[in-house]
Amino acid sequence: MKGFKTNIIFIAFLWLAFLHVSPAEAQTTYLDDMQVSLGNVSVRDRMVSMELFINWEAPHVSLQHSLRLTPVIFSKDSSECYYFRPVMVEGRIREKADRRRIELGRDSVFKDERDSSIILKVKRSEDKAYRYFQQAAYHPWMLDGRVFIHEEIIGCAECVKGDSLMLLSGAVLPPYVPQWSGLDFMLSPKGDDKDREKKHAADLQFPLNMAVIYPDYMDNRKALDEISESIKEANESTVFEITGIRIIGYASFDGPVDFNRRLAYDRARSLADYLMGANPEIPDSLYKVQNGEEDWESLKEAVAAHPVLSGNRSLMKIISSINDSNQDSCEMEIKKDYATYDILRNEILIPMRRIEYSIEYQVRDFTPEEAMAFWKEHPEWLSINELNSVADTYGEDSEEYNDVLLKAAVTYPLDVAARANAALALYNDGDTSAARSLLEGRNEPELLNILGVMLARDKEYGKAMECFERSSSAGDIEAARNAEELGKVLEQL
Repeated sequence: MKGFKTNIIFIAFLWLAFLHVSPAEAQTTYLDDMQVSLGNVSVRDRMVSMELFINWEAPHVSLQHSLRLTPVIFSKDSSECYYFRPVMVEGRIREKADRRRIELGRDSVFKDERDSSIILKVKRSEDKAYRYFQQAAYHPWMLDGRVFIHEEIIGCAECVKGDSLMLLSGAVLPPYVPQWSGLDFMLSPKGDDKDREKKHAADLQFPLNMAVIYPDYMDNRKALDEISESIKEANESTVFEITGIRIIGYASFDGPVDFNRRLAYDRARSLADYLMGANPEIPDSLYKVQNGEEDWESLKEAVAAHPVLSGNRSLMKIISSINDSNQDSCEMEIKKDYATYDILRNEILIPMRRIEYSIEYQVRDFTPEEAMAFWKEHPEWLSINELNSVADTYGEDSEEYNDVLLKAAVTYPLDVAARANAALALYNDGDTSAARSLLEGRNEPELLNILGVMLARDKEYGKAMECFERSSSAGDIEAARNAEELGKVLEQL
């Protein structure tokens, strides 16, 4: 009888326990009783890793409650989200009831949850510290995302007791910011070079197969006066000093190669002798006569541009096959076609029997004031370093800064540093189109590298990587580094 009473009392106690709602059962969040902190969130091999730390002092979950804590990453604009594997904690009665339903083959809303969740056991008698680590497929929208912890509390009869989101961190997985190399101001290896050369054509006429200059023959007097005047002007300049007068003669292919070469040289020698006598103030040692040549290159250009001869396939084939060892035989083949040769002799060959000369000189150094005065009208007088100094004098914030550097690039089109500096100045000033136009079509490794950075910043990643690879294959270390940096950017895309 005593045992029966005891059982009645115990059953009554349990019934009252079910009817009584404790403060713990009534609560709608357990997050206030724990500390959830975000650890490392990173991407590697197209997988995003999520690390959390859950510290729960005197952990407890109401007997009838099921608690799910799910890390969630939202895109920056909240248009996308991904739920990671949840952590699940169940009250003792709730856990037993749920397992019994599963064992009896009955449906349970928690069956799938149990299969996919991390089940966390808690005891009231000890503190609980748990490290959460999970991975998921990476998506680009996760960059600069926000991480929340989603708390769900389910009570008896599957009723929702609590559903809330708590922000753990914003701007996780920041986009990789590449550190580009090779964008510094470059110094030109020929920055101080002030050697210059002006090329001229001496429009002199010679009797057939003769090398003697007759001043009164045809228009020779006018041509000789123009040559002397150009030399006199150069010699009297206060800006530069003549360092050489180079003369070279050319002949047409009409005749044996050896004879034509000697004839071309003798004509150049005759001009040098004439100029020595007409300009005694110029030291004879400055005159340099080069060996003469048959001018086949000019012949090729003239024939290609001629309205009739350009369509002569036989002639074009002969000309395209000319080399140093077959010039006489090619001449004989051309002369077999009398009509074609007649056009060549009357319209094309005469201008090829010419003399060219160039005046070599060295420009003196300028004071900063002189350089500021000369750079617009006579940039060719200034060295690259002098032009750079003028730009620095104006300052990067001035309108003239870019103009001076661009003038240097135009004046010295083959100088890599001048072109690179102008392109960078324009790009930094926001003129992307003009900057890229200075670099496109160039094959120098340094310029390819700079163009690659500009393309990468404009998100033209394929073209950028091609530039970096071409540059690095030519030995540019900066481009190799930039290829690695771009690779890190591409990993996040």
